[in-house]
Amino acid sequence: MEKVPGQQGKIIQEKLLYLIEKNVGFQTAKQITTILSGKENSIMPSNLTPSMCSCMKFAPITSVDVERSFSTYKSILTEKRTSMTSENMEKYIIVHCYENY
Repeated sequence: MEKVPGQQGKIIQEKLLYLIEKNVGFQTAKQITTILSGKENSIMPSNLTPSMCSCMKFAPITSVDVERSFSTYKSILTEKRTSMTSENMEKYIIVHCYENY
């Protein structure tokens, strides 16, 4: 955003900085990223354990990924699937997670 010239660039940059500062979750995600990348002097958020931070390595960051996963789970957990076993559910989820790769 710093490369956008002129007054419009300044407005966009200020808006982006305002949104990032307001988003506490983003600051936590940045802290977790520094921990996972192995940087020295990384500070772990007080409400998280090391195992919780390691689980965040593959967490979707953008809302698009989150919405897609909710949509997948919604198609899996319909009322028509009353007899699905947990074993078959696990297989079904794995197939849907990798269908686009």
